[in-house]
Amino acid sequence: MTSTIGRPRVLTDEQVAEILAWYRSRRTLTQVARQYGVSVSTIRDVVARAGSYKQRDLKRSSEVLKKKG
Repeated sequence: MTSTIGRPRVLTDEQVAEILAWYRSRRTLTQVARQYGVSVSTIRDVVARAGSYKQRDLKRSSEVLKKKG
């Protein structure tokens, strides 16, 4: 996503999108946190920020830059 401040991300942009999809389907926070190996509070942060979760995925960013180049 967009922020590059703070610790490196644990979740990729794709995982963040899946978490937001889960939020719409209403599985429990605990189930999703276990699935990704993160805390419940991390899942809450992703949902509360609508996907603007920490630093953007550097792998994906480099792929986008290569396409533009």
